[in-house]
Amino acid sequence: MELGSTIQQLLGRGLIRRDDLGLERKRDLLLAKDRDRARMKIHNVVRTVEGPTNDQLLLIQHAIERLRSHPEEAGKWYNRAKYSLSPEESKTFDESGVGHKEDILAVWEYLERSIELPAVARVFGLK
Repeated sequence: MELGSTIQQLLGRGLIRRDDLGLERKRDLLLAKDRDRARMKIHNVVRTVEGPTNDQLLLIQHAIERLRSHPEEAGKWYNRAKYSLSPEESKTFDESGVGHKEDILAVWEYLERSIELPAVARVFGLK
């Protein structure tokens, strides 16, 4: 009860006052933040995977050369990628009809999945 009596004393002296509009201001602030977030989402750019950038292309080409010159290392990267694909990814990749699947997966894993799998596959399609 000490807190209650302290508050009553402060109210009596006029040192604090009751804020009836505080919740309404907080509600308005939250609504404004929600509107700002909604506007920000509209401005986000959706990136489509049309092909690798020039930097990514060079990375992929260097990885291809490296793994072709070290086939045992390529096998290691391929196995790591093959067993870590989700069932959906594996099914989609198998149904894509892309050749060089083992090489593509090895390069993708070697590059630590930093480049999308379809972009890596496109580079193999260019050769």
